[in-house]
Amino acid sequence: MYTLGLETSTRAPGAALLNGEMVLGCVQCEPGKQASARFPVLIRDLLASHGVAPREIGLIAVSIGPGSFTGLRVGVTLAKTWAWATGAKLVAVPTLEAIARSLRQSGLPSGSTRLRVASDAQRQQFFMQAWQLAGDDPASGGAVQIVDHQQLTQDFPADGLLVLGGPVSFQPDWPATRVLHVHPDPVAVGRLGLKMLNAGQTTTPMDLIPHYGRESAATEQRARGAAAASQSSLET
Repeated sequence: MYTLGLETSTRAPGAALLNGEMVLGCVQCEPGKQASARFPVLIRDLLASHGVAPREIGLIAVSIGPGSFTGLRVGVTLAKTWAWATGAKLVAVPTLEAIARSLRQSGLPSGSTRLRVASDAQRQQFFMQAWQLAGDDPASGGAVQIVDHQQLTQDFPADGLLVLGGPVSFQPDWPATRVLHVHPDPVAVGRLGLKMLNAGQTTTPMDLIPHYGRESAATEQRARGAAAASQSSLET
């Protein structure tokens, strides 16, 4: 069965074509304002280069965040439309989990068992999730949190490994030898999607939604404005 892995949680969206566990090809856009427009064309060319028709895709595994608002909307909309049009099965893949489960291929420092996987949440904050490695099967240690750069490494053991997925707006205060920079990988999304499919963890186009991890800046600003106006009216 052919699987299409879609990773669009950053400003450089990527897609991978798999046949079972075998990777046939992978494409990635350069970051920029036109990335969302170029992305479907790259996917079309990827499939064509391997002689695969869109209707032959049996599974679409799409990264649902947290991550870029625009990027996640692009990936989820593409996945919904494809599944509706072709009947492909659909799996919603948590972005930080896909990163954690791809780390064995990233050359982990020896003795790294406690991880914090993080991505840029903007506004000098990170999305962060704790993981514990046990062999080749990472086990999550908690829910995704929004933390500042100090909280990111607070109470973290000295041998802990900080994994930064994608570009970040500033570097956390942690020894460089214990920081691993990786880019969210559509191959990892596709492979995790296959595992989730085998576990019966599919979704429908109607139920597929992005996990942004927070409200948009505009929404938060409106909420602050409404709270300030409400407080002002109480005081008067």
